[in-house]
Amino acid sequence: MDAQGGGAVRGTCEAKERRFSELGDEVHALFEPQGEGGEPRFCQVCHSERDVREVDGIRKCALCRSLEKLGEEASRAEWLVLEEVEPPSEVKPLGYEDVLSAFGLRVGLVRKLSQFKPSGGNFVRALRLRDADFLGEGVNPGWAYGFDFQARAVPTHDGHIKDFSEIAEEGRGIKRLGVLRMDVDNLGRLFREGLGARASMSRLSTMSRSLSIFFKGYISSICEDFPGAYLTYSGGDDLFLVCPWDRAPELGLRIREEFGRFVCDNPNVTISAGIAMVPGKYPLYRAARLAGEALEEAKDVRRERDGAVVEKDAISFLGQAMGWEVFGEMREVKLNIMGLLDIGVPRGLLTRLWEIYELYRRAEMTAVEDLLSGEMAFREYVKAIHYSKWQWRLVYTLIRVGKSEHKDSLRKLQEVLLREGMVRLLGPAVRWAEFETREAR
Repeated sequence: MDAQGGGAVRGTCEAKERRFSELGDEVHALFEPQGEGGEPRFCQVCHSERDVREVDGIRKCALCRSLEKLGEEASRAEWLVLEEVEPPSEVKPLGYEDVLSAFGLRVGLVRKLSQFKPSGGNFVRALRLRDADFLGEGVNPGWAYGFDFQARAVPTHDGHIKDFSEIAEEGRGIKRLGVLRMDVDNLGRLFREGLGARASMSRLSTMSRSLSIFFKGYISSICEDFPGAYLTYSGGDDLFLVCPWDRAPELGLRIREEFGRFVCDNPNVTISAGIAMVPGKYPLYRAARLAGEALEEAKDVRRERDGAVVEKDAISFLGQAMGWEVFGEMREVKLNIMGLLDIGVPRGLLTRLWEIYELYRRAEMTAVEDLLSGEMAFREYVKAIHYSKWQWRLVYTLIRVGKSEHKDSLRKLQEVLLREGMVRLLGPAVRWAEFETREAR
């Protein structure tokens, strides 16, 4: 198995290093002048000059218009129907239908099978997209039936898919998009070593299919509990979605919890997440890159847990990468702060808490310098940070702020922050709360 798997990997790598080699001499056509020239009238989406028309004030080519239509149909479809057809002798790809016909395929995305009218005499395959009951609408002679879950979460308004600006406006506080990317950790190692001597093609295939069912089948159900979630991609071992920014960390945490249940809380099968916050009109490909960089930061996290060094199994949010267990603690601090603001404690509390966090950071930096220079032992280093000025300033601030009816809630926040190591999470928690309570301008 190892030798065969290694050979397959090497073959794939060699093919990647020789891109477009199958085109032969035709590859040179890619670098020849394209388009019509003259006065620029190009598609504002892909910059093509072919059959450009203005739609809702935006210039779009025929292919982009057809892809929009495809997206609308896919968001509502219950069936994917594939019919084999004779490829045309000459293809001028103006829409996705023309492209697929060149490969001998006619595609239908329909709610009911009766809506698809085959050309006649051709092989037809019908796949149920959101249900395993693929024989519920009867059987057409000569057709093949099956199911293939489609990861789908598409926010709509009045029958139309919401654009990203509309989704951003649904966020609490600051109006931003949350771009979430998640990926199973060490998947290659899991496939190479996870089954040990029991590894076989059938078992590896079963493991791969099981992961696919979670990402293609179950993620959509999770997203239903988070209005505004737009699932761009989910399959294999990763996902990419867009939603109002304040729902992204909660959705990521929920997916991580459900994935843990799915793998029976196996500590060796984990998932990491990266979140980027961008304006509603920010280019999606650049937002995806930012979220990807955040995901890589999460995968670089190393810490000690129960006496062992643990890697990955982490999240990066608001520029801070941390293990999921630390994120849960930071979320607890944020919820305590939000609870105080919700019961009427002045929003100026956020500024005072940030000042306390800065006091802690300065004390930590000074102690680190003394520790590295040899002027301080490690035990003294811990005390110098924990019992520095920030602690009495915190107690004094929480006594003075708010009213008498807020006393118990303020004491609860104080107890949380005075637990060992919790004050280091105060900065990102305050920033999170500040974003959620910022008024739109």
